[in-house]
Amino acid sequence: MITKVINGIIAAIRSEYDSKAYRIYTESVEQGLKEPCFSIMCLKPEAQRKGTGRTRRFYSFDIVYFPKSDCEPVQECTEIYENLVECLMDITADEHILHGGDISGTVVDGILHVQVTYDLFLLKQAEEQNMEAITDSHEVT
Repeated sequence: MITKVINGIIAAIRSEYDSKAYRIYTESVEQGLKEPCFSIMCLKPEAQRKGTGRTRRFYSFDIVYFPKSDCEPVQECTEIYENLVECLMDITADEHILHGGDISGTVVDGILHVQVTYDLFLLKQAEEQNMEAITDSHEVT
């Protein structure tokens, strides 16, 4: 499910920012980072059991923006933050709308970090048994 949420975040960012001008990374990049760009990392996924076959999931993400401007990176990061808040409020993952909560941002050394958490419930699919595979143990011979 984490990959589906990441894909939803990517789609939300893509709806706002051109893919040719802004790259999106989902893995660590040691060298060759092309700015301006975004990096998406899942920080600490959590799961809580809520009855039989039901779990509550919390997916916390850090979306990092590396600005193109060396002269005014804080100004650029501030503008990007405002757009990202709107983009990340509601995303679509696996054909479901997920609502982002606890969205916050920080600019550190001219780089924007936006944290968002998606809280959702997952239901475990009940295994269906084929009626032909079930044998009656009370069968009389």
